[in-house]
Amino acid sequence: MQTPFRLAPSSGYVALALSGRMGSLSLVRSSAVGLVLIVVSLLSSCNGGSSTAGSCRTVLNCKDDAAPICDATSLACRTCQMGIDDVACRNRNPATPLCGPAGRCVGCMSNSDCTDLRAPVCGASKACGPCQRSSDCVSGICSADGSCAPASDVLYVNNKAVCSAAPRGSKDDPFCSIKDAVDAAVAMNKSYISVEATGTPYAALTVTATSTNGLRIVGSGAAAGAGVPVRSSGTDAALRVDATGSSSLKLTVSGLDLESVSGNAVECIGNAALSIEGSRLHNSLEGILVSACKLTVDGTRIYLNRRNGISLSNVSEYNIQNTMIWRNDVSGIALANSQGVLRFLTIYSNGTASGDRSPGIDCGSGNNLVEHSLVFSNISGLSPELINLQLVGCMTSGVLTNDSRNGTYRQMVPDFLSASGSDASRFDLRLKAESTGNGECCIDKVPQGTYINHDVDGNKRPQGAGYDIGAHEAR
Repeated sequence: MQTPFRLAPSSGYVALALSGRMGSLSLVRSSAVGLVLIVVSLLSSCNGGSSTAGSCRTVLNCKDDAAPICDATSLACRTCQMGIDDVACRNRNPATPLCGPAGRCVGCMSNSDCTDLRAPVCGASKACGPCQRSSDCVSGICSADGSCAPASDVLYVNNKAVCSAAPRGSKDDPFCSIKDAVDAAVAMNKSYISVEATGTPYAALTVTATSTNGLRIVGSGAAAGAGVPVRSSGTDAALRVDATGSSSLKLTVSGLDLESVSGNAVECIGNAALSIEGSRLHNSLEGILVSACKLTVDGTRIYLNRRNGISLSNVSEYNIQNTMIWRNDVSGIALANSQGVLRFLTIYSNGTASGDRSPGIDCGSGNNLVEHSLVFSNISGLSPELINLQLVGCMTSGVLTNDSRNGTYRQMVPDFLSASGSDASRFDLRLKAESTGNGECCIDKVPQGTYINHDVDGNKRPQGAGYDIGAHEAR
């Protein structure tokens, strides 16, 4: 039995016949050259992701991401073709406007396809997402929330450039010194400074004021993990933050390599909030010397300083995580009258026989908590029980150490990529991923929780069933 249904003449169709209970739908269209009969199965027409001939009319009918395009000839959903189907991909879903190599529509093929500064990086899944490092951004500044700072909000420094008499601080007319850029940022209320690596170290820097919203100084263009060098040739600190007499001062530095011949790598005094990220502090008197400041250290390597890696006193507040500290002559971390968070640290081979503080982590009388850290083979002249001075005065949770009186005792040192040799600056205290011993002691040993989402190199945490102990997430 057929049930006729007539359409308005303006539609171009003159008849429609529905035959059977779930039979075929026939559309008859008049034309100057004849009649064209199109027979479509009702069931097939409802299945937009199918590759059956006649199953689609537009890309909107193709619901299966593996076959996103409606072929014009067969009217069947198919894979997309690179360089041909970008418009069809965009029409199907504006969030996936390009045809990718697997025949699927994707969000991007390169960073240049990611025009939203809030999601500037084309990831492995071919979707735009947050930046991870300064090199991900045209402006040279990756903000803490994963967005790229607009170039118009950034002042630029390049000490190899021929500076104009009155530089504007743009990429093509940069400042020659970081100090000039800081002064301009305060005057102009700018929040970002990008410092270009040139092979020539920058002069020591003292910061006594920042813009209203704080200031972020980022090293750009250095080799991976190296940092842009900032050097003091005398007793001044390579970086000194002095908030004496100031109501507040907020500074973040990242991607720098800080060293002072006769002074400290970093000093902070007064009512300042200082954050050090992804940097190297070495071959100075103290790595970091802090009095009364709020200190955050993340993703940083501190080594070969002639006293402590980090020394805090006078009611300092701290959050120190994802940091490797090794071969400092007195102590890895020395605390006095300070409080905060110590977690996911690797503290190795600090102290000498003449040291006057406990060589690993000296919590003083504060009984500070240390969590999920590796503290191994630090030595001292304070006691003949050298191996049992890895942590003193500390509470521990998930700490692995060869100190039999603190944390979880393990005699064998974790299997680091490189932890020996005459040049300690080249030590690599990342965990070997395929080491059986590391699998037993350190990898995936911290249960899933609300800890941190990255490691010393900025890589994702956790990678496996749990977090890895120490600064590095091996797998």
